[in-house]
Amino acid sequence: MSNREFLKDKMDVEVENVSNRKLLIDKTEAKSRNLSNRRLLIDKMEAKSRNLSNRRLLIDKTEAKIRNLSNRRFLIDKMEAKSRNLSNRRLLIDKMNAKSRNLSNRRLLIDKTEVKIRKLSNRRLLIDKTFGPINLYIASIFLPLFIIHLWKLALSTHEFYVIGLTFIVLVILLFHPDAGQVTAFACATAIIFWKKINNRMIKLFTLTLITTMVIVSWIFLDNLAPVPYVEKILFLAADMGIVWFVLGVLSLLLLVVPFFFIGKVSIVSLSLGVYFLLTMIVTFFGNFPMPIMGYGVSPIIGYLIAITWLKNIKTTIFNKRIVVF
Repeated sequence: MSNREFLKDKMDVEVENVSNRKLLIDKTEAKSRNLSNRRLLIDKMEAKSRNLSNRRLLIDKTEAKIRNLSNRRFLIDKMEAKSRNLSNRRLLIDKMNAKSRNLSNRRLLIDKTEVKIRKLSNRRLLIDKTFGPINLYIASIFLPLFIIHLWKLALSTHEFYVIGLTFIVLVILLFHPDAGQVTAFACATAIIFWKKINNRMIKLFTLTLITTMVIVSWIFLDNLAPVPYVEKILFLAADMGIVWFVLGVLSLLLLVVPFFFIGKVSIVSLSLGVYFLLTMIVTFFGNFPMPIMGYGVSPIIGYLIAITWLKNIKTTIFNKRIVVF
């Protein structure tokens, strides 16, 4: 009995030991599972860490690319700014070239104008003559006398001589150029042609040609600047007051009154009156010297020639009438 109990106790002890071992094994297995779980958790955390590292690396790469793109954009902006500067410089150069061309064109125009002025001055020498300190405007002296002699030729029925001489003088005046004298002389001679040329076709042709020359003379005016005390004398009087302007106009009109209203009005006196009247009127439409009132002795000489001849011819007619009576 004692051995059995002893053996039973021993077996109980062994069972307890086995139970304890089993419990220990369970604990060990539980710890092992815990360790496995922890290891798995660590692996997950390491994986997450690697993922985070990879993401960080990707972010760094992306930031590097962004910086590169920013640098490239900055470089592109610089290049665009340089390009704009170059464009602005090119535009400025083009503007300067355009201004240079304009200056060259202006200089060329000035040179052409100077050449024209020299030509006009040379042409003016055909009619303006200088005798020492005395300057004479030949047209204003010669034309009144020439109108008188044209009338004498017309009275002698030398129509073709009258037409030929008239056009020679008109061409000279046209090349002067002097539109004022062309207009006045053409209108004065037109009266003679209208009254003394009998052939209607010749009369119409002559008057048409005269009109054409007058129009051409006004198209090609000279570019000489006016001299106030020569061409603008009436305007200088107007600057002094309206009374002086009116007196100036009346004094000029009085100069042509003898040709229209005193004594018997003939064709030649009418022609001379029209000539002097138009030389005054054209000064309001262009830079032409005002006769008698303006600076210069030549128009005075021409007027004195005309008025003296008119007085002599009227005195001769009056004496003939006395003799008849």
